[in-house]
Amino acid sequence: RHLAVATGTLVLVARRRFPLAVALWGGLHMFVVGVTMPAVMASFPLQVAYFLTLFSAVAWARDRQQMTVVVGLVVALMLLWVALAMALGTELERYARLEGPSLGPITPAVAAGAYIFLVNLAYFGGAVLLGQRSWIAARHTAELAQQREQLADQAERLRDQALVAERLRIARELHDVVAHHVSVMGVQAGA
Repeated sequence: RHLAVATGTLVLVARRRFPLAVALWGGLHMFVVGVTMPAVMASFPLQVAYFLTLFSAVAWARDRQQMTVVVGLVVALMLLWVALAMALGTELERYARLEGPSLGPITPAVAAGAYIFLVNLAYFGGAVLLGQRSWIAARHTAELAQQREQLADQAERLRDQALVAERLRIARELHDVVAHHVSVMGVQAGA
């Protein structure tokens, strides 16, 4: 048990550097541990680890096409595990055996299946949506930093252009003043 938890959580150390590999490992780990030790797979630390592996793949993968493929594979693998757990498990059978007039319009087996489906949809969808939101925010921050650099470069260029324009104005005034004085001297000398 401890080895299963350790191998599922320690891989998170590399999630920023190798997000897609960590997501693939998380999906395979969830499937194998879920089939062999379902109670361990359902433990809180591993559920958080699986969520973070999927989140990390969406949030930090540079190649968005590869990310889509990897996340699709992981989600398909996890949904396969859910289908196997429902088909091979006794949980739905236990709900199917419940009887009574006050159960409502939906049978317990259908309600349990719908509940499992909705929980997994929220789990996987939440990881993907939060990861996508994080990626968009990081991209926006990078774009703002690039724009800040461009504005600083433009301000420096404008400052240099203003300096050159002022030097040209001074040179022009000096030239005009000297030319005027030379003309005046020429007129006075002629007079």
